[in-house]
Amino acid sequence: MLRIEECHTNKIKILLDDEVSQIIYYYDPQGFKILDTISSGSSALVYNVCWRNTSKFAIKKFVGNFNKETIINEIYLTGMVNPHPNIIQFYGVTKLKDEINYSLVLEYAEGGTLGKYLRDDTITFKWENQLKIAKEISSAILWLHIDKGIIHGDLHPNNILIQKDTIKLADFGRSCLKGLNSNTEVRGVIPYMDPKFFETQIRSYGLTEKSDIYSLGVIFWELTSRSSPFNYERIDHSSLTLNILNGLRENPIPNTNTRFVELYQKCWQHEQYNRPNIQQVIAELDLIDPENNEGSTSFFKKSEAVDDLYFSSNEIDEEINSLKIVENKKTPHVAEQLGDRKVLPIEDIKILSELEYVSDFFWDKYKETPLSCVSSGRVDEKAVLVALVCLPKGTQVNLPGEFEGYRVLIDYGEIEPAHRKRHDELKPGISIGNVINPNSDQTFTLGPVFRTEQDENKRYILTVEHGVRNSNLVIQPGSSDQGMTPRDNCAEVMYTFYGVDEEGRFLDYAFCEINKREISIPSNIPFGTEVIIKEHKQSVENDPNNQKKKLDFIKVEKVGRTTFHTHGYVLDKWKYFRPKSLSREASALFFYGNSGNFGTYGDSGSPVFDNIGRLWGIFQGVYPNSNQAFVIPIHVILDHAEARTGKRFILV
Repeated sequence: MLRIEECHTNKIKILLDDEVSQIIYYYDPQGFKILDTISSGSSALVYNVCWRNTSKFAIKKFVGNFNKETIINEIYLTGMVNPHPNIIQFYGVTKLKDEINYSLVLEYAEGGTLGKYLRDDTITFKWENQLKIAKEISSAILWLHIDKGIIHGDLHPNNILIQKDTIKLADFGRSCLKGLNSNTEVRGVIPYMDPKFFETQIRSYGLTEKSDIYSLGVIFWELTSRSSPFNYERIDHSSLTLNILNGLRENPIPNTNTRFVELYQKCWQHEQYNRPNIQQVIAELDLIDPENNEGSTSFFKKSEAVDDLYFSSNEIDEEINSLKIVENKKTPHVAEQLGDRKVLPIEDIKILSELEYVSDFFWDKYKETPLSCVSSGRVDEKAVLVALVCLPKGTQVNLPGEFEGYRVLIDYGEIEPAHRKRHDELKPGISIGNVINPNSDQTFTLGPVFRTEQDENKRYILTVEHGVRNSNLVIQPGSSDQGMTPRDNCAEVMYTFYGVDEEGRFLDYAFCEINKREISIPSNIPFGTEVIIKEHKQSVENDPNNQKKKLDFIKVEKVGRTTFHTHGYVLDKWKYFRPKSLSREASALFFYGNSGNFGTYGDSGSPVFDNIGRLWGIFQGVYPNSNQAFVIPIHVILDHAEARTGKRFILV
């Protein structure tokens, strides 16, 4: 027996015979804003909602005379079937205002239903796309039948959604575990229902996997016709039921691939033992030519090979299952969790460059998951993509196990700018002089030094705003043997900003007026180097309107307070991410350490420069820490600061 146990945390437990079977995330209903109603029916309302003004979800609210057990069963089965790339993602549950029942929090599919898609005459629907959709639906059914032991029980085009050109099977309200359904009530959309249900006056008949196969056959026909079977919305349902029971089926659409016709005609056979199972359906789909929708002479004849393939060859079943096992071991259907495995830097620049562009495509396709960042690295000695997901740890996430030939791993958390105000062992950045001992190696500052066009006598440190937040002074700690107190201030915070500009570019800066210091000349020499920073970059080469242009990695350096002098690589292009504090998409330049971390929390605000003395920007430490970090481009900071303050800052 299934029951729900509510926890004190933001989770609920589903217990099966008093044993915890699932732990599901509970969303605070106050965080949702209903945008519109996607669909309404006698049993449920589905809303398009926004979560905390960031990500879109769909919420399914039960209406009508639903008992608690039925709702728990749907929650349980929906949780069981996740995750899979062709099944709608289940994120958790909530209780909407004035509701006593749970509602499901689901992935929002922007493309709507397959039924609506098929009826849209403005969409060109080529044969290869028809076959692709047939394969994706079948992949979801394979997952249900073989991996989960579940019968869907209500397959039709309005329970199949489209998200970014990918099929998503939805609605498990009438689903059941194999062998546990004894309900003989006739329910569903008549043309897609197993006609054996219409014989219940004679004998009882429960759902089986072959019931789903019948529905699949009708859907396959509909992919080629783009019409409702039997035009059922406009005819008498009782007469249609009788006609289907007596063998009525739709006629094939002219010039449809003959092999595909043979397949769906087998699927909708009246007797279940004459229908293929889902492995056999997929095996046949794999043999169909995606570029040929003409009648073919190479199809199986009804009286010969088709019967042998479907009903006489145990060897084929065993072969398909063995191939499936090997495939799952090699490439999982869905992304695995990173867990405790360590992500190491990729040292091969060619692979790193390719992965950087692959990660961009991955972000574009799956950023509604919701993703915080997509990075790359080495795990188990293999180059991988790591998708950082803005969801509680362990939440089931519907991302592919492989993308563009690279394995995908999931980590949980939200990327966030980070800093460390206190250090056990401080290391220098760019020297601005020590008030007690000007020659001390322990002098440091937080970033490069600037002046303004309006006042050539004043000097400013450029650092990150979040590193000096809630303080009007920049503190430079020092040891007692230098005659400095631990809270000797070196600058006063003057002009700050944290957020994104109108173009979505991330900004985090603070110009702090230097006091009590004699500025060394030349000023901008990163400690431990012979480089003089004398100019700054004027632009990002690959702007958001030209993201497909391929660039080479450029070697850069930084001198920070914590990791000191490090080297890394950068692509001169914008990369997108979603910082926790901003709750929206932003962009910056991402950098990669060539032998480990390019920097860490305490390095925030450090200058990033190349070997010709050109300042690229200031380093931004992030949490969770990794072999990647990002840099805020200097020209964006200077332009933004000038627009806000009226002052043009110039490198000293």
